[in-house]
Amino acid sequence: MSKNGEKLRQLIESGNLELDEALVIWNTGHVVQLSTEAWFSCIIDSTEQSWKSCPGGVIFHIQLALRNILRSSVRHAPL
Repeated sequence: MSKNGEKLRQLIESGNLELDEALVIWNTGHVVQLSTEAWFSCIIDSTEQSWKSCPGGVIFHIQLALRNILRSSVRHAPL
């Protein structure tokens, strides 16, 4: 697996998300959305035929989205 692909998988796991949930987060607010196939090609092992390199921008966006989700859940948590 590529370095960015591994980082993406770790971010998804740390957010307790399913891969399809993370794709919805990624596609939210993007004009050009990733297909399921393109999303999984970033995450699978680099030895797989359908593997594609995962751009650093994907990692950055997922990090921001997860941070915003966490902040929102903390703000709306009952006291």
